Amino acid sequence: MQRPERGSDPASSLFLVKRKKMDQSKYIS
Repeated sequence: MQRPERGSDPASSLFLVKRKKMDQSKYIS
């Protein structure tokens, strides 16, 4: 997984955070 560069598109950062939360919930449930 590539880390978004500093000052990069905030939308991509939000997307990564969302995907991260989805992955966590997937493991939890």
